[in-house]
Amino acid sequence: MSLHTPPSSYILRDLSEVVTPEHVSWFPQTLGWKIIAIALVVFSLYKAIKWGKKWWGNRYRREALTLVISMKARLDEQAKMSNESQVSQQITHDLFEVMKAAIVYLNPKHAPIFGHDFLCVIDGYFPQSSTPFDDDLGKGWMKALVQSKKQLTFQELQQLLILCEAWLRHHQGETNVG
Repeated sequence: MSLHTPPSSYILRDLSEVVTPEHVSWFPQTLGWKIIAIALVVFSLYKAIKWGKKWWGNRYRREALTLVISMKARLDEQAKMSNESQVSQQITHDLFEVMKAAIVYLNPKHAPIFGHDFLCVIDGYFPQSSTPFDDDLGKGWMKALVQSKKQLTFQELQQLLILCEAWLRHHQGETNVG
């Protein structure tokens, strides 16, 4: 074992070795900082769980929006083709199924409703809308579902798709599903 000998050079004789400081711990050293750290971790977990529940609870909204947006694209494609009425009728029925599934998810008691009651329930979840569903457009939609001769025009269907998309994005209401 060799001992450390100081430098023998005249220039380096007064030079002392640099002492490295102790490692600084990232873990809080005092009780106050430990309490703050624990509170911060608990708060972060609470917010993450709350966000996760909200995200999970809104999955019906994301799925329905995806379907409505695809219907809008399909309607735009078919507007350029000749078989507009057949596609229009199919989109009318598909849109009703999507909206019905959304309100039944929000409250399963809404499963048997149809017609005027259906439109009122949708309006109840979206009271700030300037254009309610329970108007001429909504009533025409309900008639088009049960009468094959009564179909929505391209413009009416486009307007209805935009209204349904806005409803799905912004409606309020708690789900009654566990």
